[in-house]
Amino acid sequence: MSQMTWTTAQQAAIDARGQNLLLSAAAGSGKTAVLTERIKKLITDMDDPADITELLVLTFTRASAGEMKTRISSGIAKALSEAEQEQNTPLARHLSRQLALMSSAQISTLDSFFQTLIRRYFYLIDLNPNTKMLTDSNEIYALEQDVLSEVLETYYERGEPAFLDCADLLSGGFEDSGFKDTILSLYHFSCSMPFPEDWLGSLSRPYGENGAAALSDLPWTKDILEDFRRRSQSWADSYRQIFTFLENEPALAPYAETLSDEFDAFTILSKAETWDEWYQDAPNISFAKLKAVKKSSSEDPIRFEEIKNNVQAIRNSVKKEVSEKLIPFFAIPEEQWLHDVIRMYPIVRALSDATIAFSRAYADRKKQEGLMEFTDMEHYVLDILVDKTAEGFTPERAGEFPSSAARELQKKYKEIMIDEYQDTNLVQETILNAICREGRNHLFVVGDVKQSIYRFRQARPDLFLSRYDRYQPPESREEKNGAQIELRDNFR
Repeated sequence: MSQMTWTTAQQAAIDARGQNLLLSAAAGSGKTAVLTERIKKLITDMDDPADITELLVLTFTRASAGEMKTRISSGIAKALSEAEQEQNTPLARHLSRQLALMSSAQISTLDSFFQTLIRRYFYLIDLNPNTKMLTDSNEIYALEQDVLSEVLETYYERGEPAFLDCADLLSGGFEDSGFKDTILSLYHFSCSMPFPEDWLGSLSRPYGENGAAALSDLPWTKDILEDFRRRSQSWADSYRQIFTFLENEPALAPYAETLSDEFDAFTILSKAETWDEWYQDAPNISFAKLKAVKKSSSEDPIRFEEIKNNVQAIRNSVKKEVSEKLIPFFAIPEEQWLHDVIRMYPIVRALSDATIAFSRAYADRKKQEGLMEFTDMEHYVLDILVDKTAEGFTPERAGEFPSSAARELQKKYKEIMIDEYQDTNLVQETILNAICREGRNHLFVVGDVKQSIYRFRQARPDLFLSRYDRYQPPESREEKNGAQIELRDNFR
């Protein structure tokens, strides 16, 4: 039997069993060939043979799904021919059956798989089985604008102060197109969340629903301080680079005292932990005039000028960022911050409420007209596969509460394979978690975080990175979550 030569990493990805597996595959590393060979091995393993219909293989484009199906069919046909030549009757009979089953194998795009589930379980979500996909962007835009205008007209008639303040803030002059765009942007982003209304309803909480005695009482302030801490560490690193330059040009030594003082200020700032410390330390950042230096005192005037320009360029870059980002922020008194932030609470709440109202009205209109978009399809599938009525259910752990339909799929599929995993979003991730059996490691994900191309559809490459961080190389048994294998070689 002819054998292709695989790298050690490729062979490990093909042979690994009994655990979840993440394959980090760089461009040209042969990931499709590895995925196809793994499927072939799963099917031809007569100690534990799998039917092709027991494997769920998903990707993001029809072209990729079609190519994969063709490769798998070709691989099975080749294995069948070899089995017949070797007179391995049991294997030949099994592979012949797999070829017959290929037409019903679930090797498809995610949306095709979701459509299959909706057609099968439509009765669980009170959906007309004749519902059509709405894909034309012009039709979607027109429908959104029509529904949004009706919703906002109702809000304008009510005349609630917080809503009117919100509309004034986000509108330009006598037109509310900016206000509408903001609502639609929030709505579209929320659709990438497993539970959009919960997410929209949470938007106002960081503004201090019950008021706050200090900025440190607000949940988002820690993130702001952490961002400034990283910036100050970066500024200090930039100055370390400057000092390296100075070591190579003694004629620039007069710069050292001033630059050292600035470096010390950044170092102190990077260690500040509370708002009080930042308010105390940030105003101390200043940039004194550098002492005069003489080119004539350098042994290499050309090198002197080059290093001098580099030093000043780096310092000016840091100075610009400090002047534009740090100083203005901490120049505002804490009392003013608290006043302005808390004053925004009812406005953000009004924006959140209006977006939720639009979301509901838009969903009702599409249902009345027998239409759904791709994001609707994802959420219908989520409704089918997650039991929200289960005891202990929380949105954050939704994937841990499979419905009866999800449990059927758990029994059906021995392994779930996801190509281009870096392009999944939170809804899709929750769906995958719901159909994976607890205690059974049968998830095989393939991707390259550098090749994520669906950010416009709210893809979350951080999901790939999170799983990558949790998993360990296959030779390590310290982590039970799964294994990660890297394909680095480029064969193109």
